[in-house]
Amino acid sequence: MLAQRKRRNDVTIIDFATRTTRTSQASDKSILFKPQTDLAVANSRALSLAGITTDTPDPSRGRIDRDNSGRPLGILRERAIPLVASQLHPPSQDQLVNAMADGMDVLHSFGITGIHDARLMGGKAEWHEALAGWGDLRRQERLNLRCWVTVPGEYIEDQPLMR
Repeated sequence: MLAQRKRRNDVTIIDFATRTTRTSQASDKSILFKPQTDLAVANSRALSLAGITTDTPDPSRGRIDRDNSGRPLGILRERAIPLVASQLHPPSQDQLVNAMADGMDVLHSFGITGIHDARLMGGKAEWHEALAGWGDLRRQERLNLRCWVTVPGEYIEDQPLMR
């Protein structure tokens, strides 16, 4: 579990689990959860794989959130994300498409019927594979979510856009 939902005054609040909780639930796997383009949450194994310790400085234009003793909490901001992301193996296209389909089910369980997928920070590979995934789901007739997908302008002519 990387995040948990809480109800407070009829408002759903998402709280990130602690690094310890994330590690205890998936200690044999490196996990990087990216809820938005400028924020990611990593477990202890992923931090270790990336060599992130108490002594690791924050990168230029990025931040590693830390506890009071300076230990990394696993919350990475802006340019700290690639420190971990560059060490992890990306999923296969089939794994990505299946994860996207599973994610649609979760979104529908909250009553969400549309999204804006804005994967500009990850560079060409991240948005390219996501766009291909949305296209695969559409061709397989498994796409049951309205998707506004952002494509960087410099690559717009490279894409057959969801054919």
